[in-house]
Amino acid sequence: MIKSNFDPHKPYRALEYLRMSSGEQNPRSPDQQAAEIRRRLDMLRYPWTIVKSYRDDAKSGQILRNRPNFL
Repeated sequence: MIKSNFDPHKPYRALEYLRMSSGEQNPRSPDQQAAEIRRRLDMLRYPWTIVKSYRDDAKSGQILRNRPNFL
């Protein structure tokens, strides 16, 4: 068994992957996702730094090759 010493209160470097599955959704959805990630990090007082942001707008989640920022 692999032991994990994950402590969310350590200063991790993280990335975020933002997406919406169709162009018919709220166009601000990925922006709202990013804002919510930062709001929760602040609320939980996690000292994480978002070092990279990947975004796929209007990309289906069914087929990975259609989501270039995910791979």
